[in-house]
Amino acid sequence: MGTSSITDELVLNTVKKWLEERGEIFVDSYLPHSGSSGFGFFVRSFSDFSELVSKAPSGAVFTIFREQRYPIRGKVDDILMEKAMQEIKNGEWYGIVGLDFYPEGLSYYGSGNSHTELKKELEELRGMSICVGKEPNLPNEYWNIEESNDVIVASKP
Repeated sequence: MGTSSITDELVLNTVKKWLEERGEIFVDSYLPHSGSSGFGFFVRSFSDFSELVSKAPSGAVFTIFREQRYPIRGKVDDILMEKAMQEIKNGEWYGIVGLDFYPEGLSYYGSGNSHTELKKELEELRGMSICVGKEPNLPNEYWNIEESNDVIVASKP
């Protein structure tokens, strides 16, 4: 499966619509064959999205998520920890990131798939503002990601 062009009018209009509806999207920016993983961003405006795309090199691949990623948010306290333990089942992969918006990239604080790991990592972050949530079940290769009504994969020409 190939990717759409990030400059395609349908892609841009969809991103605008999602931002209007949700107030936030998650964008993973990746440069194939660069030897490193991508950079994630919470994006709140179309102008921020446009700037992110304009600063990316040709060939960059963007995976854009409509649904809120890492939806459990706030300062780590007993209530947030309990919510995370209830919503993320033992054995499900999760991620913990900083609560930063573009132009700041995500700060990754932890990940795993057990309640033991989750509780330990959250305890170490007590008092910090973070986001935590289940990791999506996506293939390792961007070209194998199935686009849907909630995910766009597009590359920069």
